[in-house]
Amino acid sequence: MRTKPTAILGTAILFGMIVSVLGCDQGNQARGPISRYLAKAAAPAPAAEDSAGSAGMPMEAEKSADKGNGTAVMERKLIARVSLTLEVKDLKVQVLKAETIAKEEGGYLSDSQIYQEETSERASLTLMIPFTKLDQAVVKIRELGKVRFEQKSTEDVTRQFIDSQARVNNLQKEEAALSELLKRTGKLSDILEVENELSRVRTEIEQIQGELRYLEHLTSYSTVTLSLETRPEPEQYESSPLKNAFIRAWHSFRATVHGIAVLLIYGVFYLPLLLAGYFILKLIVRKLWKRKKAA
Repeated sequence: MRTKPTAILGTAILFGMIVSVLGCDQGNQARGPISRYLAKAAAPAPAAEDSAGSAGMPMEAEKSADKGNGTAVMERKLIARVSLTLEVKDLKVQVLKAETIAKEEGGYLSDSQIYQEETSERASLTLMIPFTKLDQAVVKIRELGKVRFEQKSTEDVTRQFIDSQARVNNLQKEEAALSELLKRTGKLSDILEVENELSRVRTEIEQIQGELRYLEHLTSYSTVTLSLETRPEPEQYESSPLKNAFIRAWHSFRATVHGIAVLLIYGVFYLPLLLAGYFILKLIVRKLWKRKKAA
């Protein structure tokens, strides 16, 4: 009786399935109970974008769609930056006014630098303005001088914010599971393994929470980089030759008077010595003359 090919093929498939199941069971038995529990606890919960539909909607639209179901809706998180360059007349006064504007709008001055150049002055300020007050603050700042340059940019970090919060939630669930497992574990090796994993999870939670606080600050306060500068004073050119000659003569006269005054000052101190030398020399000459005449 000939064996049908279909029966042989079915027998081979059945044998392969049995071997695979046995291999999986042996692999699971090889892993300790702590490792299996850690793997289960470490498995992240489905991310917000994975649970959404496949229509490719933005995260904010997906959240808004779930509003009727009681899901919390997160506002868009935007980082706004403004750069302004103004030409002003009185630099120090306008620097104080810019700082005052920031404080009036609920912000503060983060950095200030003033540069003194040969023919002009300039200052660089970094103002932190609440995001909701940014537009009205910029309007007031423009009035401080003549606008030479202005630029505004925004960066949407909503998805980054949501993803970080989801990671924190998953890690906190993992932390709770590991803490519960630590209460049940009795072996020293298992306790050390759980404690190491728990320390890693808590460190990662702190790092992500720090990033969230930094993002929260950047989205709550907008950065205004303000450059103030005065108009350079033109160089003075003397166009009249007669005026130039008069100025040179005046400088020469002053230099001559200064030289004479210096000589007089020196003369006051050296004149007594010169007079003493003169009388001594005169006395010697007189004696020599008398000796010569007597001879």
